Amino acid sequence: MSVAHSIWLVILINYDLPPWMSMKPQYFMLSLLIPGSTSPGNDIAIYLQPLVDELQDLWEFALETCDAFRQESFNMNVALVFHSK
Repeated sequence: MSVAHSIWLVILINYDLPPWMSMKPQYFMLSLLIPGSTSPGNDIAIYLQPLVDELQDLWEFALETCDAFRQESFNMNVALVFHSK
């Protein structure tokens, strides 16, 4: 049996890094895998909604995060920029 499968990736990119670093693969964050043999198209919102909800919470309510380099805590906020081809 031959079955064609595809996986669609949703990747988060940290734009708080310098431009020459933010687009390097080691700084990408894989946040979601969408299985299926075809593009999710307009149905992508179903998959993205939990991620968007969590990012909106991080925008409104900061999360205390540790900076390992400076050995101190800070309040982290996030912003969501959506880009598709």
